[in-house]
Amino acid sequence: MEMVGATLAQVVERKPDLARDAFYNLEGALNLLLPGSSLHERYRDVAEIALAGVIARDAHLPIYSPLDPDTPSRVSCLITNRGLHPSAWEPKDTDAETLGGPVPPELGRFAAFVLAKINWLTQTMEPNSFDPKRISIEPGMVGIAGGLHIASSLAGTSGLWEVHDHVATHIWVREILSANRNGSSANNADQLAGYIEPIFERVRLAHGKTPADKLERRRYDILLAHVYEAMFNYRRQT
Repeated sequence: MEMVGATLAQVVERKPDLARDAFYNLEGALNLLLPGSSLHERYRDVAEIALAGVIARDAHLPIYSPLDPDTPSRVSCLITNRGLHPSAWEPKDTDAETLGGPVPPELGRFAAFVLAKINWLTQTMEPNSFDPKRISIEPGMVGIAGGLHIASSLAGTSGLWEVHDHVATHIWVREILSANRNGSSANNADQLAGYIEPIFERVRLAHGKTPADKLERRRYDILLAHVYEAMFNYRRQT
């Protein structure tokens, strides 16, 4: 992912509209594809899909805790669709346990979770926030997929099944960088939905008859590998 002399975080700090436009095209695509879908139990009976996205400088310090009220001012961008789809953001009784502390109401659950993913990345050299051994939880940190190291930046999304978050983050970053090169958003929501659907289908085929919500965690590594292969056509066309 070429950034032509600037890091991803620097790009979105200089051109925040690129991150915003790419995010809303992405969340629009996901809301076309996922409500009522059988791809994961969490989508089956919902009419709206939540999404939060964050990009930040890789500070190599745990400074992105969602439990710290100053964290939003430290990131390069933090965008959500909470205003568009408030029903998808209703809190869950398990949120505090998953986050390692109470969800700040001003953030909402998925903004808090995406910050916790990149905060976890500050503690590791791994390329993504997935912990294959267990769902690592410390106060303000979670080791679940959806966060990425991108050169000297951190990026993440939350709101979907974590394997799908992993896809969404890759797509969002790619769209931002493409728009930075070309001067405008590369793909609208309908176009992105056309690229994302076969990637999600590849993941579904990879876990076969086992429902996504019943998979053993050790199998997620295999699914993430399939994501990279399935994204080839999208990367080639964009």
